[in-house]
Amino acid sequence: MELKILDSIDVVVLDIEGTTTPIDFVHKTLFKYARLNMRDFLNKNKNSGIIRKALDEIMRTFKDNENSISNELVGSTGHGFSIENAAAMLNHLIDIDSKAPQLKLIEGMIWEEGYRNGRLKGEVYSDVPVFMKKWASLGKDICIYSSGSILAQKLIFSTTKYGDLTSYITGYFDTGTGRKTDPESYGKIAASLKKDPGRILFLSDSQAEINAAASKGFRAIMVQRDGNPDMNANPGIVSSFSEIA
Repeated sequence: MELKILDSIDVVVLDIEGTTTPIDFVHKTLFKYARLNMRDFLNKNKNSGIIRKALDEIMRTFKDNENSISNELVGSTGHGFSIENAAAMLNHLIDIDSKAPQLKLIEGMIWEEGYRNGRLKGEVYSDVPVFMKKWASLGKDICIYSSGSILAQKLIFSTTKYGDLTSYITGYFDTGTGRKTDPESYGKIAASLKKDPGRILFLSDSQAEINAAASKGFRAIMVQRDGNPDMNANPGIVSSFSEIA
């Protein structure tokens, strides 16, 4: 199937997990790496103002919502948290795929160390570099919108086996913009880009995200990659960027 849409859009906004990057890479490589290195990272950075602020905020959030996490994980000492409790809590949030901004900040910093020491390398589908280059050559802006922090986004695309792809990317959006299932988030993206929503194409493997973007006037197309949860085939689904002409 080929969807002739490029002539009518100015910006391509890409989701990451399940769209540009295999879900397994996120869950089995990145999340696992963050879990395994969480306690050591917090110990090494326990005097960092950024880390202390993030931990204080997230501890306060989950203390106020007793249904979110068991009480024994949010017991605190000293400056509002203990390393053991904080690591246990953050790893629990990883396990439930929380999108908490403070978690995403800390994950990104852990991954940065992993990319720097060569233990991590960004992974994308083979069509991603080909069509990023093509879209950029056609004058299209390419942006990323992911629940992962902007730092984490840049690390993935700058360290792929195809080289540094960040030269094709003109903008990044994360949960600082809003939840990806909230229509208002897409209104903010359009306003930030100073573009008519109808001139923006959003690609994602999530039906809820597609619906949210479309409700704000975005052109929105579902992406079904190998390994993604099964979806009912319909004319709005593509399996490769090559189908967007």
